[in-house]
Amino acid sequence: WFMHTSAQITLSDDGRSATLQQANVSLVARLSGPPKARFEVRPCEPLPTSPKPEKQAQNKGLRKLTVHLPETGGLRMGVLFTPLDGQPDAGQPLALKPLSDW
Repeated sequence: WFMHTSAQITLSDDGRSATLQQANVSLVARLSGPPKARFEVRPCEPLPTSPKPEKQAQNKGLRKLTVHLPETGGLRMGVLFTPLDGQPDAGQPLALKPLSDW
């Protein structure tokens, strides 16, 4: 999973949450799911295994917030975004349910 953003990104010490700030607006992204999953910040460019078209945009000023998983397959993961609205972050990750339970 990844997303592109022009916001500044600050990762928590454990890598399980990321604070995004742009202008005077902040939100926190929080991982639910595999305990080994961690957020990372990467350059906003195609992955090494992705095609690289000649007219690919340079994505200047953008960052890529990614989720790194050392092992994949048969997993359930969620990313919860919570606006901070000038208040301290008090949110908790959501409990994940199988799609069949929705």
